[in-house]
Amino acid sequence: MLNLKAYMDDSGKLDVPGETICCLAGCVSSEDAFVLAQSEWSAVLQKYNVPYLHMRECAHFAGPYKEWKSDLTKRDDFLCQLMDIMEEHLMAVVGSTVPVQDFINLPESYRSQLIDPYFMCFQQSLLGASVIAWTDREQIELIVSDQAGVKGKATKLLQCIRETWHTGNAIKSLKWESHQGIAALQMADLIAYELRRFASDLIKKESTYMRIPMKRLFQMQNFFTFFSENEIIKRFHIPPGYHFTT
Repeated sequence: MLNLKAYMDDSGKLDVPGETICCLAGCVSSEDAFVLAQSEWSAVLQKYNVPYLHMRECAHFAGPYKEWKSDLTKRDDFLCQLMDIMEEHLMAVVGSTVPVQDFINLPESYRSQLIDPYFMCFQQSLLGASVIAWTDREQIELIVSDQAGVKGKATKLLQCIRETWHTGNAIKSLKWESHQGIAALQMADLIAYELRRFASDLIKKESTYMRIPMKRLFQMQNFFTFFSENEIIKRFHIPPGYHFTT
């Protein structure tokens, strides 16, 4: 038995002014692999004298990374060593993005049922994780970064997934945890941040340059989905009489 686990985190929120992308993403591997990764991850954090990885802070030289602003090489080396750990220990990375404007453009009948892009990304990321578990004839434990205001609806959505997907029974349980003490949730934070940045650049068409962490994520086994307005309507057909909000 592999005792599979999937850790997920979000990046980008519908109600944040100027936000272009909502994303949920994460990583899948065995419990033993995550134990080894935790030890190696902690050693890198200790080496660089930071308490955790949080990509928004790291990217903008905030919090524990504020002294690195004059030393870009230090940040790049730090992230490179963390990516090495991910490549060694993860079975796969999963994630989904929804453009905020595409969600806003949906007919009201769709928006009122789908509620928030978070839940679409949640569903699609679970699909990737459950397929991995189902293929290996395993069940998978899901650990998601603690998020106020979504737990009840996400739990209901998970129950619906278990009842309707042929891979749904592969999802064993759902827990919510703080990311700061768990290396795997910090990995999920990195994946979600890079996926959101990549999708945002695609929409803005500001650059054809792909960030090095994103290049490395694409080289791993991945289940990434980038939704557009038309793809949202195709993928998230709302059956007549179905009320997710109740």
